[in-house]
Order: sequence, then C-alpha cells, then structure tokens
Amino acid sequence: MSKRERDYLFIKPGSKFWRVRFQAGGKSTERSLGTTDRAEAERLAWPLIGQHRAAVAARRPRARQVEEMAMQPRPEPYPVDNGVQIVATPNDLVF
Repeated sequence: MSKRERDYLFIKPGSKFWRVRFQAGGKSTERSLGTTDRAEAERLAWPLIGQHRAAVAARRPRARQVEEMAMQPRPEPYPVDNGVQIVATPNDLVF
C-alpha cells in the first residue's frame, strides 16, 4: 500500500484501534476498523478508500467537448453548387 493510502489511517489518543478518515466537501468522516494490527487495518481500509475515491470522482465536474454545428437543422434543404442540396437533421447531414 502506498504512502497515500496510509495517510487515511490513524489511532485516536487513548484508543488501541486503527481508524480510517475521509474528507470531502469540507466534511470529515471517521470509521473504526476494529483492529489493533496496522497491516490488517490497511487491508480493511482498502475497499473503503476505493469507495471514497469513486464518490469523490463522481462529484467532480467533467469537461465536455462541444461541437458547433456548421449547418443548423431545418426542414428545407441548404442549396449547394451543381444543384446538390443538403438536408440538415439534428444528427446527420444528408446530400
């Protein structure tokens, strides 16, 4: 387990049990792992850390590629050279 995963683990003063702590959205959440063994605490925390990371990633805004349409959809065809016409639908250009 990398240093980053170990940063989630700690023991509260006066306790002998390892705990896992997550922070997201300005809030901190702690959970006891019910073990005094560091290696076991890491093993128990691993799935919880994965769930936490997935939840944080799901809340993160994502960039979307937006394409500007050269021809806006319309019911009448666009005239083009040589008598060709183009019909623009929301999804296709038909020649």
